[in-house]
Amino acid sequence: MKIPKEITLDYLEKLDNGIITNKGNKIELCDFTNDKVFKIFFKSNENIFKRFLVTVLHLHFDPKDIKITFRDKELLEASNKHANTLDYYIIINDNIHVDLEVNSDYFGIYKNKSFIYQTRLISSSLDAGVDYQDFSKQIFIQLNLNAKEKNKNIGEEVIYPHNVTQDIIYMNNVIIYLRYLDFYNKLFYTKDIKKEESDYWLALLTSKSFVEIYKILDSFLEKDIRDEIIRDVIRISMKSLFTEQELKNLEKQVEMDKEKFYTNLGKEEGKAEGKIEGKEEKAVEIAKEMLSKNMAIDLISELTGLSKEKVEELSKDIN
Repeated sequence: MKIPKEITLDYLEKLDNGIITNKGNKIELCDFTNDKVFKIFFKSNENIFKRFLVTVLHLHFDPKDIKITFRDKELLEASNKHANTLDYYIIINDNIHVDLEVNSDYFGIYKNKSFIYQTRLISSSLDAGVDYQDFSKQIFIQLNLNAKEKNKNIGEEVIYPHNVTQDIIYMNNVIIYLRYLDFYNKLFYTKDIKKEESDYWLALLTSKSFVEIYKILDSFLEKDIRDEIIRDVIRISMKSLFTEQELKNLEKQVEMDKEKFYTNLGKEEGKAEGKIEGKEEKAVEIAKEMLSKNMAIDLISELTGLSKEKVEELSKDIN
């Protein structure tokens, strides 16, 4: 099927209704919340991807002026290696690290997986002896796009590492953005509410028809860019992205990832608990030695990190 140069609503309506077909088959609109579709869609035009990133992340840059680096070559290709297609690691201008997740069906598990990856990335930076001033100039962002979050009356949540008790933000250069895409689709059809460009991009990702894509893009993009994007969407939709076997492989891979994630999480928790127990045992030994030399309880507590109650309890055992 040849895609016309002039994209019209009439043409897109015929696509949606199956009047225009590809070799006799109706063209079903691709699902942008499928991570592979998302990748192919933005891969075709890096300038569009830059614009998407800048607006959705609320960055104060002109998209034309930014440099983006993909940390994984898989991101630039349509690959069948599904184990490598669930994460998008991007660096903007050498100092903004973005871990982008687009996976509606298994959003929860991959959200946790990404958070652990991000935490390890930050920890390894500090362990490598990076100067704190240099580290503070780096920004670590986790962007989660989820189409199927239920009972959400908001479209965006922004999370920082935070101490609830003391109401302190530990690091303001570590950010998690949660975007609930269904909200933005509803927002698009809500009149009398001013919308930003990021609202339109996020509404686009849950489009249900070619006509809907046209209407959303027409709200904020120039005609040439709008039609270029729609042509790309039609081309992607005409291709069979997954065979039945590939879908089975993907499901199997996700299950393996989930099992591996929880196994590793249990190991990490066990290591952490072991370290804490080991440190406490050592502190108890030191405290007992200090008590045998009649050192003050307050001082022992301060030096060992044990509570005064714990030191007093040890004192009774010795006596």
